[in-house]
Amino acid sequence: MIDHLSGLITDISDKVLPRLSMPETYVQLSAYIKETVLAEDIPGARAQPWKLLGFDHSPDVLGEIALALSEIDAVLTELVADEGSANKIVSAGRTGPAEKALTRAADWARRQTQRRERAHRKQVATELRSLGLPLEFFWADGDPLKGESSKLAVAVAVESMVEWLGALEELVAKVEDVRELGEMPLFVPVLRGHSVPLYARKLIRQLHPVTDLEEFDQVLPSPLDQRLTGRVVASISALELCSALSVLGHEGELDERVAHVTEGAKSDYQRAVKEISGLGTDAVVTATVDLLEGMALRIEEEWRDESKAGAFAESMAEVVLGGASSEMETLEGALMLSVQWDADPSSATAMLESAED
Repeated sequence: MIDHLSGLITDISDKVLPRLSMPETYVQLSAYIKETVLAEDIPGARAQPWKLLGFDHSPDVLGEIALALSEIDAVLTELVADEGSANKIVSAGRTGPAEKALTRAADWARRQTQRRERAHRKQVATELRSLGLPLEFFWADGDPLKGESSKLAVAVAVESMVEWLGALEELVAKVEDVRELGEMPLFVPVLRGHSVPLYARKLIRQLHPVTDLEEFDQVLPSPLDQRLTGRVVASISALELCSALSVLGHEGELDERVAHVTEGAKSDYQRAVKEISGLGTDAVVTATVDLLEGMALRIEEEWRDESKAGAFAESMAEVVLGGASSEMETLEGALMLSVQWDADPSSATAMLESAED
């Protein structure tokens, strides 16, 4: 069990307060307050079963602690950005009753931080627009009481998914020069007016896929209707599961649970391929079905011990861990083609013909 209340007390008394007199640690201390104390300890303490102690809800003092910590962090943030602000922060704190000194100091610090944030956002937009790409910027302000920093999403309008790869490479190289410490911009392709969540990437230390668009769902262009892409993703997931289960071999067939999961995956694959076939008879749909059926035959070989068991699942896992495989390159091409088809079947057919040439 994790006792967030004890963790909160320990973190404040042992890790926050003692370091307030150590300016050299302010960068790390600010991050610790945001990411651990405000983002984890406070919510965890609020979620404790307070009713066991006769409380209808968590004590209001937790909110007061969160507010005080966010005010401390506001001051630390400004001091990290500009050491010369120290005297003005002290002056702001001394301009009224002592019990509100921290609040006044934090208010002054936040105003300076907001001014600096506006300048930073303008700089980011200017630098990225210098690439000449059709971009749109979305900023989401964080909640200081929850330890949230502001976040950035960059929407990139493309006519073809082939354009997206080059645009993303240029954007990452440029944003590395201007993003601030801890800033993790989200890049989203907008294909012919619709966002493509499947290819949205967040820059942390490296680019990572995202499972959803978080705060930006409501402001980004509506997602592309993935009639083909969604079914391709479903069929690949089913094939990956079948491949992983092949490692169990015939022993797995004797286990009813494994057999049930295997049959479910096969059924999911067959249903997805049938639905893909029902989308039409153009070259892209036909090529996609052929590719998926070829992969299914390979996985059947894994089950018959005619090839290495679990090889397909293993190659997929290697890619997730940062590796590469020729098989994944083929799948990536099929996915990009399916996304293009969902936006405009005729342009997808042209892409396929160009690739074949």
